[in-house]
Amino acid sequence: MNKKLIVLALCILTLLSLCLTACGDKGGEDTTSSKTTLTMLVISESKVNYTEKELAAMSAEERAEAEQTKAQYDAVAEKINKETKAKYNTALNILYYTADEYYEALETKLVNTEKKMDDLATATKAYKALVREQKKLGVTDEVELYHLFGERYPALLPYIAVPAALVEENESEELSEDVYPEVDVDQVDILFLGDYGKYIEYIDAGWLSKLNDQLNSSAKKLTSYVYPAFLDAVKINKGYYAIPNNTVIGEYTSLLVNKELCDKYSDVTQITSLATALDLIETVAKYEKDYDPVWSDSYAGMTNVHYWSVDYTEETVDGRVSREFTIDPTKFSVLGAMYRPNFTSLTSDPLMFSFGNLMADEVYIEQLVALKTIELGGYRGEAGSDKDFAVGVIKGTGEEIAAYEDEYYNVVLEYPVATQNDLFGSMFAVASYTSNLTRSMDIITYLNTDSDFRNLFQYGIEDENYTLDSNDCATRTENNLYNMDIYKTGNIFVAYPDADRGMTYQTLENAKKQDLEVVTNPTMGFVVESADLPDLANIKTVLKASTEFEAKINSCKTVEELRATLQSCNAEIQGGIYKAAISQKAMYSTMTGDSNFSIYALYTKWAKAMGYIS
Repeated sequence: MNKKLIVLALCILTLLSLCLTACGDKGGEDTTSSKTTLTMLVISESKVNYTEKELAAMSAEERAEAEQTKAQYDAVAEKINKETKAKYNTALNILYYTADEYYEALETKLVNTEKKMDDLATATKAYKALVREQKKLGVTDEVELYHLFGERYPALLPYIAVPAALVEENESEELSEDVYPEVDVDQVDILFLGDYGKYIEYIDAGWLSKLNDQLNSSAKKLTSYVYPAFLDAVKINKGYYAIPNNTVIGEYTSLLVNKELCDKYSDVTQITSLATALDLIETVAKYEKDYDPVWSDSYAGMTNVHYWSVDYTEETVDGRVSREFTIDPTKFSVLGAMYRPNFTSLTSDPLMFSFGNLMADEVYIEQLVALKTIELGGYRGEAGSDKDFAVGVIKGTGEEIAAYEDEYYNVVLEYPVATQNDLFGSMFAVASYTSNLTRSMDIITYLNTDSDFRNLFQYGIEDENYTLDSNDCATRTENNLYNMDIYKTGNIFVAYPDADRGMTYQTLENAKKQDLEVVTNPTMGFVVESADLPDLANIKTVLKASTEFEAKINSCKTVEELRATLQSCNAEIQGGIYKAAISQKAMYSTMTGDSNFSIYALYTKWAKAMGYIS
């Protein structure tokens, strides 16, 4: 019997272990005494593997570089394996793909594995039936049964274990040597995920292992390294199906107030918003010609507003109408909430995200007035102005805003808000058909908690792929071809700062502080289901009013006209044509039954789901 048969037998063992895992193995009893081989799929900045056709189309120089790139990745993978074998008795078969290649390659393997599992189940059932049939005929010899099965089901034969009698003695010894097992070409154990949609899709497809037991036992160390907000975000139906990597989340919106001018004309403790800075802006415009009253690059949008904007699309298939509803908190609506930087309400119970008619909200109105005053008063500096400014609104990281702290007070208007892209943009998961769940989580834990291993995985081999500068930050060597994105390879806070990205240790300290101040959009993940039976008439009315009112607001030529327009819009809601659908009283009256599901009822459903009201 040749070595191909040995490899085939090893792959069969892999498939059998996959089956066991898929059927409920939680990995809790695993130890590091047995040798295991895992396949890990990750995203690389460089293309590593080429087909023969691709290589043939290359010039000699391009082909040489491709071979050198693969050689460097192989050298790093070899060193990674030396670490994982020593610590966990685990070999890692690392497959590197570019972002363009990654998900197609991953999903092909997952689909193929599903098919192989189905084929394995079919083969097992057919083999058992054959054994029963032949036993009645007096045939019980394993070798004869194996050959009979192959004649009858040649396509399924690879899924049946080779009888020991067919394995030559020297090959039996080879199988028992102190070597790591081969892996099936489609095996997936550890995988990278960087997309919320993919995360939900893979959970629904049954492709991801549930990790709750490991986070409570063998991988509990992770809970001390991954920020709780990150872990809470990835929890779906009380299950953890991925481990998020700590990265920098969101950005601040800050009001920069010139210290010298503020101390001269105002009191920074009284400035909490752009509207409350308007007196300072107008004073500087009048008396300080060497300053721009408002920074030329100042953010000109609304802050601290959450619009309750509900929209929908319709599709008719075979005469049946299906609707998909969306909630977009950034799209203008007459209904919404004004809040403080930490997402507590300005106008109601601090624990409850408010909901109301923005056309009657004084905080909202005064911010609109301030923006219109700046626009019409010509207070914004000219594009490219090199003058110092009195006031400016900036969106950026804590480090970017800190660059202004010597000359400007920093009034935080909005703390970083965790979005789906932030929280689901970098995760590691374990495939549901993994050959070893516990060992896979060991590797993920090691990568997120151990600096030496993290740096090896991210930067490669020190003095070959990277060196440390005078500040102990990593920079690639001139001949380096091993390129990985620090945001896609694990916890950024246990790695060296990436000097090639401009990172420093201060960058990471600022990022840690920023992540601890992150607030989560309270409606993230809130989905309007068709089963909720939303009242389309009510939604259409709110959309119609919002479109009309936004156009009127944007067309105002003076501040006085803006105030009058807002009063008119409010009057239409309180006692005019929109009263029946949008007024607070109308909203409450539509909460009596599921068949009359207004936007206000949607809000109430959300508040109940969040535990804000009972």
